Amino acid sequence: ISGVCDMFDGVVSRTKKNRSHTEKSYGIQIDSLADIISFGVLPIFINYSLSFKGETSTLKEEFWLFALVWLVWGFYLLAALIRLAYYNVLAETQKYDSQSPSYFTGLPVTAAAILFPFLFLAKFICKTWDFKSLGFIEQRPTFFWFHFACMLLLTFLFLCKKIHFPKPKAKTTITIILLLALNFILFMLLKILLKYLLPMAITK
Repeated sequence: ISGVCDMFDGVVSRTKKNRSHTEKSYGIQIDSLADIISFGVLPIFINYSLSFKGETSTLKEEFWLFALVWLVWGFYLLAALIRLAYYNVLAETQKYDSQSPSYFTGLPVTAAAILFPFLFLAKFICKTWDFKSLGFIEQRPTFFWFHFACMLLLTFLFLCKKIHFPKPKAKTTITIILLLALNFILFMLLKILLKYLLPMAITK
């Protein structure tokens, strides 16, 4: 939901062509604040919820592991914050340039809105159909570390200046929105199927 809303905010802002420079700068800062909460803080809380329940509660017993996890969470949040600050400065300087680059330097933080939902969809599918080859993803301790590894990877990609990602065009943006919507619809349908339809079929 955060990713879809983030894609539409630019469309909405471009309809307000009579905005002052102060209003445009204000919008950029508010957008970054929303991004750091949605794509920086929220993934950490999700990973936290996976780490301190059930089998993975052993993290609290191993101090070095506990400290390592918190250190990576801190680096992830800091990397997302630096990436957004870099984007804000770049947006200010490009206002006076005749041409702006057609690519992003480093991975945008909004990539978290694409990666993490599909991770949970894969986990739910493995749990529903009990795929033996992918069943390890469904297990809470393994899924926590899988989610944790993705956060660690994003931490480096956010700050990597040597990697350029092309800016999405209108068709690409629409495709991403449709994929996110499809991901949400599939997730809800699978939950309904697992909770209501399958028990009814078994009883019959």
